[in-house]
Amino acid sequence: MQTIFIDFETYYDKEYSLTKMTTLEYVRHPKFQVLGTAIAIDDGEAYWVDGDKLPDLDWKNSRVVAHNMLFDGLVLTQHYGITVKHWCCTVAMARAMLPIKPHTLKNVSSKLGLGSKLDGLTVGATESDEKLIEYAIQDVVLCRGIYNKLIPAFPDDELDIIHLTQKWGIDPILQLDLDRLTLSLISEINSRATIIEAGGIDEEILLSNKKFAEYLHKEKIRVPMKPLEDGQSWPKPALSKGDPEFHACIADNPDYADVFAARLAAKSNIAIKRAQKMINIGKASPDQRMPMPLKYYGAHTGRWSGADGYNVQNLPRNSEIRKSIIAPDGHVIVVADSSQIELRVNAWWSDEFSALHTLSRGGCLYTQAAAFHFNIDEADVTEAQRQFGKVIILGCGYGMGAKKFQAFVATGPLGMDPLVLTEKQARDVIYTYRSTNAKIAKSWRKMDNYIQQMCFLKPNRKSKCKAITFYRNHLVMPNKMAIWYPELDSTDEGSSWTFGHLNNKQFIYGARLQENIVQGLARVIISDQVLNIEKEGIRTVGSTHDEILCVVPEEQADHALERMISIMSASPAWAPELPLGAKGGYAKEYSK
Repeated sequence: MQTIFIDFETYYDKEYSLTKMTTLEYVRHPKFQVLGTAIAIDDGEAYWVDGDKLPDLDWKNSRVVAHNMLFDGLVLTQHYGITVKHWCCTVAMARAMLPIKPHTLKNVSSKLGLGSKLDGLTVGATESDEKLIEYAIQDVVLCRGIYNKLIPAFPDDELDIIHLTQKWGIDPILQLDLDRLTLSLISEINSRATIIEAGGIDEEILLSNKKFAEYLHKEKIRVPMKPLEDGQSWPKPALSKGDPEFHACIADNPDYADVFAARLAAKSNIAIKRAQKMINIGKASPDQRMPMPLKYYGAHTGRWSGADGYNVQNLPRNSEIRKSIIAPDGHVIVVADSSQIELRVNAWWSDEFSALHTLSRGGCLYTQAAAFHFNIDEADVTEAQRQFGKVIILGCGYGMGAKKFQAFVATGPLGMDPLVLTEKQARDVIYTYRSTNAKIAKSWRKMDNYIQQMCFLKPNRKSKCKAITFYRNHLVMPNKMAIWYPELDSTDEGSSWTFGHLNNKQFIYGARLQENIVQGLARVIISDQVLNIEKEGIRTVGSTHDEILCVVPEEQADHALERMISIMSASPAWAPELPLGAKGGYAKEYSK
């Protein structure tokens, strides 16, 4: 299989650019124009193709590589109608292999000693010139250099995950129901307006922290304040959805519920913006295609994150905006969800056998925690109580203390209504969790030792725990990929640890390391499941957290769902005693 390195140079101006629209909108815009293309094949000399033409290459049987393949790939699929055998992105490779930021072509090539990126295209350029040609060719040379440096150590399976991640965003098959999406947008606009009107306060006041604080003061309501941080001489008002002090203020002033609801509605228009952006994407494509772009290794732990200015991973469940994503004619969307995967991995990592036993017999840890907390039988646990049990299990599993848990539940996490707990109630929850999950709590302290080892291990030494191998400044997961802790060192007081460069220092401690490991292992499991589902001939089209989305012909839906659940319920080879589970369904729309 030959490798083609490519870099498109395209027209842009102050109003028409990738900073103002998604990549699909940009590529399908009437102003879109390819000024020229730099290409290199394998180790051959890089060359320039002027204008909008492309050479007649064996694209369908090639691996195509670019630095930011989402852009160059969408140009190939949407502008030229070209699909390839294997997509590869050197930004994605660098993000996984190099503990540096940012992962721009300039920075990565410099860190790898490959040479300098040149100055390139200016705003409004309409034709190619020698400077642009030199710039583009140098970009392709640098891209190939990065690829050649990183490819020897890159696992084949992870290259396949990069390929699929790019394909989800580059070669979309899902479509948008624009009528439903438009109704969703109108509904969100009307709902927001109704809530604001019910508050009886001018929207200008609701949108301004200063004016809203003045309003509260005038109404003799104590303005909630955030705790003082280091270096602060005066506390700041706590008036946001994520501020527990704000939710405590709401609870203390029930007569002003409509005002507070209006404040929250005025400050949050994410649903409106998301719906409008998706409408723009649908209109940009003649058949209303919906890319599902994700950032490979977007999180420190290797998990995917949102890309291209909209995050397809946080579409609210059962929402109209989610249901507006549909399968093409004659097909359905099959969705399977890895059940409680993080808490399963956390219990396995910590040898919390009682939790593993509950999971292996089909029990629910959320229900169990709720029954224990409310002192009732599991059969009597309500859905709201189970939701609180879920918050306990997921919130406390990585060392959260009482004060943080108190603040956590006050913000309404995981779809739960905001809840104001007393300090004693929060302490009781934490004590109960750590008592009933003693081995998980013990494992946090064990991880402190591994942080110390990562700091002081000699370069040629390693330490192993289950499926993880620890080295100096990083650990390696069973898929041979790393989680990096560059410049790991103890703080001046010697009581904790930090990692990161210059102004990007972060604290690391045992419970947080365990959280990183658990999330990293969960990602390994899900990505292996994606690959195994693809091997069954079932086309994946995206992954949202612990879900895997596929599109199949209607008549194959039952078989595809059965195979997906079977694959996602199988224990990984490196953890045969880890019980996994999955559930799912299918429909014309993305309704799960």
